[in-house]
Amino acid sequence: MKVAVTEAYSPESLSLLKTGNLFDLLPSERLFEAEALLIRSHTKITAAYLAPFKNLRFIGTATSGFDHIDWKTCREKKISATYCPDANAVSASEHTLFLILSLLKNANQQYRSLRGGMWKEGVSRGSLLEEKTVGVIGLGRIGQRVAGLCQAFGARVAAHDPYQTDAVFAALNIERKGFTEVLKEADVLTLHVPLTTETHHMINGSTLDEMSDEAFLVNASRGGVVEESDLVTALKRGRLAGAALDVFSKEPMDANSFLLKEPLLFLTPHTGAFTAEAWKRSSLEAVKKLLQFQKGEALNDVLPLPFPWFEKTLN
Repeated sequence: MKVAVTEAYSPESLSLLKTGNLFDLLPSERLFEAEALLIRSHTKITAAYLAPFKNLRFIGTATSGFDHIDWKTCREKKISATYCPDANAVSASEHTLFLILSLLKNANQQYRSLRGGMWKEGVSRGSLLEEKTVGVIGLGRIGQRVAGLCQAFGARVAAHDPYQTDAVFAALNIERKGFTEVLKEADVLTLHVPLTTETHHMINGSTLDEMSDEAFLVNASRGGVVEESDLVTALKRGRLAGAALDVFSKEPMDANSFLLKEPLLFLTPHTGAFTAEAWKRSSLEAVKKLLQFQKGEALNDVLPLPFPWFEKTLN
């Protein structure tokens, strides 16, 4: 099978590809000969991108998201498109905890004060995660892990996810609440949802008004879940204590973005899965899915997904 790898994959995964002479790895100038593509999020799979391919049968993305894949066109062309939802979950969960703690410990202030020669004169006292109620919106792979990490710190966790069963909440010892209830109760609200018609701009002026003016917001899911201008307005008006974002409506962010000018925002450049371990795991997971496909074995994580929420995705 002819395979094109369009983005960086780990050496271990490429070695696995070369084992057994099952695959012919194509150079970039022979891309359109590919029967299989191994990609990441910078390769945008659209109808126009797929048009030159005549024999493509498989696309594997080494990412936990799939917004960059036009799965409907893939289905029409009988191309199996897979993603890797498990490989990045630990990395993204740890990054979320880093964002939460950065807000609670006033990381922005500490950095600016020390760099400005003021030691800690410009730093407000931080607070303990142990004393907080963490509201989790979306209790999937990452949301569950974030909830567990916060519980390990002694925080109370309340969550909203209409697609999870009561048994999941009970097993995790998490209080099940309505969406507005979580907004009202959360000292820290963290978002872990896919981008769908239901979640697009679910955090906006109206929903932010439901939150305490001493609360913090964290978004490490998808940029479109938060209406960014409404968030900045809420911060400027003192309707929110601060926010941390790892994802944005436009990526990469413009160098002159209004978000960069807001001192109460703690920002990272979509690095939730940007760890060496997650890169290796996701690379191997994508290659193993290709091996399964080549052997004619049943595949997991094939788009479209058999979940009710998937019908409402925006890609």
